[in-house]
Amino acid sequence: TPGITYQYYVRADCNDGNYSIWSGPFTYTLPQVATPLNFTDGFETLTGWTLNNTTQPNKWAVGTGINNGGTHALYITDTNGATNTYNNAIASISHAYKDFVIPAGATQVDFTFDWRSLGETADYLRVWTVPAATVITAGGAITPAVNKIQVGGNLTSIPNFITQNHTLN
Repeated sequence: TPGITYQYYVRADCNDGNYSIWSGPFTYTLPQVATPLNFTDGFETLTGWTLNNTTQPNKWAVGTGINNGGTHALYITDTNGATNTYNNAIASISHAYKDFVIPAGATQVDFTFDWRSLGETADYLRVWTVPAATVITAGGAITPAVNKIQVGGNLTSIPNFITQNHTLN
């Protein structure tokens, strides 16, 4: 599935019925295939999001740790997706992203999402539009630049799901 990170192991076949020890795990993320708009995602199935977490203690996951209507959601976790809990004592910067194809001739796009944040006021969610060629690195924040636009402000300290709606030029 595009955007999903897979783990794999390798070993040598010694051609005499013997094999070397396994080496790994290694990881590989399949490149995303840009999704045409209109797009809706309830996270009930894998839909090509890239979860760029690396060794961050608090990371993005798609699972059943929390939901807003269905059985699944995209959320931050310190339990590899088992729960929607996270460690407030350790700073983390993780990214969840997806590439989209904006229809030819479009001058505005409506962008709507549901979110909540149980963190401290220093904990926040940021939403960005950036060019597809932008290198996204776990542990590093996206910063404003030409063609990098933060959608809304820092989203923080809302214990119940709310809906954000933005019109993007």
